[in-house]
Amino acid sequence: HPLLGAVTGLADGGVLFSGRLSRHTHPWLTDHAVEDYVVVPGAGLVEMVSEAAARVDAGRVAELTLEAPMLLPAVGGVRIQVAVDAADEAGRRQVRVFCQPEEADPADPDGWTRSAFGWLGADGITPSVSDLVQWPPAGAEAVDLADFYPALAEAGYRYGPAFQGIQGLWRLGEDWYADVVLPEPQQADAAKYGVHPALLDAALHPLAHHAASSGQGLQLPFSWSDVAVHATGAGRLRVHWHGDSRMTATDGEGRPVVEIGSLELRPLASGSLAPAGAPADGELLQVDWAPSAAPGEVPARGGTWALVGSDPFGIADAARSAGAVEPLVAVDLAAVKGVPAPRRVVLPVGSAEGESVPGAAHRLAGDVLETIQAWLAEDRFDGAQLVVVTRGAVGSGPGDVPADVAAAAVWGLVRTAQSEHPGRFLLVDLDPAADADAAALFSEEPQLLVRGGRMLAPRITAGAGSGSGGAATFDPDGTVLITGGSGALGVLMARHLVQAHGVRHLLLLSRRGGDAPGAAELALELAEFEAEVRFAGCDAADPAALAAVLAAIPAEHPLTAVVHSAGVLDDGLVESQTPDRFSGVLRPKVDAAWNLHEQTKDLPLSAFVVFSSISGVIGNAGQSNYASANTFLDTLAAHRRGQGLAAHSLAWGLWDQAGTMTGRLDDADRARLARSGIKALPVNRGLALFDEALESDRPLLVAAALDRVALRTGPEEVLPVLLRTLIPRRRRTAAGDRSAEVNQGAGTVSWAQHVGGMSPEDRERTVVDVVRASVAVVLGYSTPQAVQPDRSFKDLGVDSLTAVELRNRLTTATGLRLSAGLVFDHPTPQAIADYLAGQLAPEEKPVDAQTIAAEFDRVMSEFENASFEEEDRAWLSRRVQEMLTRISAVTGIDALSSGTGVGLSDAASDEEIFAFIDNEL
Repeated sequence: HPLLGAVTGLADGGVLFSGRLSRHTHPWLTDHAVEDYVVVPGAGLVEMVSEAAARVDAGRVAELTLEAPMLLPAVGGVRIQVAVDAADEAGRRQVRVFCQPEEADPADPDGWTRSAFGWLGADGITPSVSDLVQWPPAGAEAVDLADFYPALAEAGYRYGPAFQGIQGLWRLGEDWYADVVLPEPQQADAAKYGVHPALLDAALHPLAHHAASSGQGLQLPFSWSDVAVHATGAGRLRVHWHGDSRMTATDGEGRPVVEIGSLELRPLASGSLAPAGAPADGELLQVDWAPSAAPGEVPARGGTWALVGSDPFGIADAARSAGAVEPLVAVDLAAVKGVPAPRRVVLPVGSAEGESVPGAAHRLAGDVLETIQAWLAEDRFDGAQLVVVTRGAVGSGPGDVPADVAAAAVWGLVRTAQSEHPGRFLLVDLDPAADADAAALFSEEPQLLVRGGRMLAPRITAGAGSGSGGAATFDPDGTVLITGGSGALGVLMARHLVQAHGVRHLLLLSRRGGDAPGAAELALELAEFEAEVRFAGCDAADPAALAAVLAAIPAEHPLTAVVHSAGVLDDGLVESQTPDRFSGVLRPKVDAAWNLHEQTKDLPLSAFVVFSSISGVIGNAGQSNYASANTFLDTLAAHRRGQGLAAHSLAWGLWDQAGTMTGRLDDADRARLARSGIKALPVNRGLALFDEALESDRPLLVAAALDRVALRTGPEEVLPVLLRTLIPRRRRTAAGDRSAEVNQGAGTVSWAQHVGGMSPEDRERTVVDVVRASVAVVLGYSTPQAVQPDRSFKDLGVDSLTAVELRNRLTTATGLRLSAGLVFDHPTPQAIADYLAGQLAPEEKPVDAQTIAAEFDRVMSEFENASFEEEDRAWLSRRVQEMLTRISAVTGIDALSSGTGVGLSDAASDEEIFAFIDNEL
């Protein structure tokens, strides 16, 4: 069947039908759109269920209620399942129709949507005696079709040629009669269907047209009953609607083809149609701050901790008030060397009074970078965490205006450090209006914001809110300034603002101005839309140069909107970054944005849009400087909104556009991003998201295409923290070769303990398998067997970012803490496997009798302080007998009988066994 490609009989008597639909495999479906979204017609679901009914010898579709629209994404497809239960005593079968985006995990029940529910009847329906032999019926009044489909389009029905089948329409009293023809391109496939969905859907159009023309608005089929197909493969129907609910249809000679006992239409609920293909093509997401599920607990004793640098936030006083251990206050990390390795090292970070905001951002980012690099270089801190503390550097929402905008640059840097070195860093932002909270420093959340005595953790969630509070508009008489105006994104925005928003005056800033490649051609192109484009060679990071450009804007077309899209990349791991490389990336983002803010804050701008990046939100590995620059933009938008100014920060994902900053990515880079769950955003979808974001009242929105399958199936421990609410938590597997925990008997042991207890041969084989599997994932090999163990990582194509990803995956798989230089210290998969096997092998030390005796004493002390349930005592009895048997075999001493004549046999009681232990051991 064209819609259902497979059928599986189930052991309980049920039957499962499955299929796949897409715009590529079923292009005619694109002609069925509702409010611009491609929707599988209700007639298509009826056809699937009718086919299922025929396959299980059911006579009719007794009931079918459509519960959720089935959308077709622009890219990819949807999986279809029609589940038919076993027949009940009356012969009826329950039926359900499900759909799921193709990119979702088919084993995830939460990924499926139930589109329809109903029943199949065992008995058939005797065809009604046709009254359609005479055509058109005598006395019926013809309806003019000139505006038939235009009127439906006005109501929201976007029918293309495949669904425009009404050839004639007549009215007789309360009844409708229609001549419906399947268009020629679909005629060839008519024989493959019971009733082709395009033909059956067109038969419903008289009701839809009547509802629209009588002011009832857009209505869709909701509930069908007693649907019976009497003849298959029709290409033309004579349709009779008996009133507005019952339909009979015949072929051209009046022979019955299909009938519907009852059909109920219902208005389309507002918002019930999600953007077509949103999960595949891109969506707007938001960053929410939710109460932390893991509040901190201040250690009252033990576990030293240190506070590095000055203490501007009063953290030491807060710790003393909370009864915590007195922290070591040191000037730098070097001063911490003289004490036992601390559990936490706290680094307060904040702007200095009188410091310019861009200057402070550069200084703080450079200082924290230096500290992070020193931290990672010191082996003694491997088991500790560096807690970077800011105050008012981020906002939690409306009313919480960031006070220290410059310190926001530190958040992007540390988020990237968290991605590159999981578990080594924490981020805390304290409440500017309250004393420091020491408990926040010991939270299990990697990122935390303290407000009003509450601890809040960031999460990315779907369904970005909308509202008029922050809506941005563009005045056609005003000037719109675009930085990075000659870059790929700047040019895209220029075209879009002119063509979609009616902008007629553009000022494009770039280093080369009108001399930039393509500038003259762009001006001519947009001139055809009556738009004036001016170029200015200006570095917006230079306040004097920017001021001169703004002063030259003509008074008759004043500046009314700003789009800041400029930026550069200089990627590299945190350890390889330098303050100069940081400044080079921060300057076009941070300095330029702040200058634009300062020099326009007194102007009545209707839009101030900064192009940020998802790298700052989730901390992309290898992009610490870029992430730093973009978190500054995100906080600047919140800061402006708090002052009542226009502001939107759009944190973009990867654009599928050559020439953008991500256009230089090679296949390995794109594969790495794909594994992290970031897909390329089609240009048209990106521009649509830009428009949607302008309607939102949120200052920060994430606009990206996320691959939920990659996010759901990848190692949970390396899933970005902010995405863990968006992606449903999976159960941890218990498989021994890929999990950090293994089920063993009645309990759970670590993977390292499990492998450490293996024979040397099994241990080596297991570890080699894990290493090859991890290498295969990060390098995109089809199977682990394709990885040659003795081939160098350099020859395999491992770069510094891939090396970090491999280290993190192996850390997750084995539960071992591995150094950042793992790949460089052990340059082949086999070398890493040998190293890991050595770490996991039990230490073989010679043990003397005194050591054994001391261990016996320790065990006896444990016994004396323990309480045992009856089940425990029986189990211990067996274990002690096994132990004594082994002692006898090794020492030659008869450990199974005592000098007091108490023999330990299988019949020995528990009391006798414990007495023997007390007396003899």
